[in-house]
Amino acid sequence: MIAVHGLLGTPGDALRTAAATADWVVGGTRHLDALGVPPQRRITLGALRPAVEAMAALDPEARVVVVASGDPLFFSVVRSLRSRGLNPEVVTAPSSISSAFAAVALPWDDAVVVSAHGRPLAPALHLARALPKVAVFTLSLIHISEPTRRTPISYAV
Repeated sequence: MIAVHGLLGTPGDALRTAAATADWVVGGTRHLDALGVPPQRRITLGALRPAVEAMAALDPEARVVVVASGDPLFFSVVRSLRSRGLNPEVVTAPSSISSAFAAVALPWDDAVVVSAHGRPLAPALHLARALPKVAVFTLSLIHISEPTRRTPISYAV
């Protein structure tokens, strides 16, 4: 069984318990480290495809916990798992995008959301320059000023 847990902030007790009792825990290094997952039970996310292939190859009875940043249904791993015929249980969390808009008290129902996480930045920048309200997922390596440089916007979220 695969359970995908969203995480925004510090892992709670439910996620800690799930990770501690799982046969395998899948996630980014920072998530796995925060949960204290030993190396022999880790599948570390880098590129998504190899991790999904590794999960698809596991014994169907294996207890697998996947830790996803924010809402695991929003630009995340659940779509990739389902495309491989895997049907995970999902424990959601607020997305980083909804949290960012909340931090500046800005409604976001009219925002276009695009991901540049693991993708080229240029298409996201094009949208950010062309549309009035765009939220861009980026890697932590991309400084917030990069998407907003040369872009007339009121808020960078």
